[in-house]
Amino acid sequence: MNRAGVHIVNSDRILIVEDNAISGMSLKMQLNRSGFLVLDVVSSGEEALHSVTRFQEQRPDIVLMDIELAGSMDGIDAAMRIRQEHGIPIIFMTADAKPEVRQRAAACQPEAYITKPVVMLELVEHINRVLRDR
Repeated sequence: MNRAGVHIVNSDRILIVEDNAISGMSLKMQLNRSGFLVLDVVSSGEEALHSVTRFQEQRPDIVLMDIELAGSMDGIDAAMRIRQEHGIPIIFMTADAKPEVRQRAAACQPEAYITKPVVMLELVEHINRVLRDR
């Protein structure tokens, strides 16, 4: 069990990058119930980079990244740096389905691009596929 009393089925670690605090915490609770360990929920690209570095020994196995974020760095820029510097897989979750945004996000080679509202079953399937294939 983790500190919140949630039984952790596996040790796969997730970082959530979501600027909407309620959405981020809701997603964290749902993922915990699905057996994942959520290391942190942060709201900006800068915080995401800091978290990946801070958790060096227990770095995330996957990052769930919104594109529109607080701060000066959007999710695509943060994802690009995380992929290049740490090789951590990224799943984008965003309300922005514009073709130009998708094209820019594709340059990061994300594992998936999910439009909001997120269907939990679909997200868990993507996460499990990424973790299985690594």
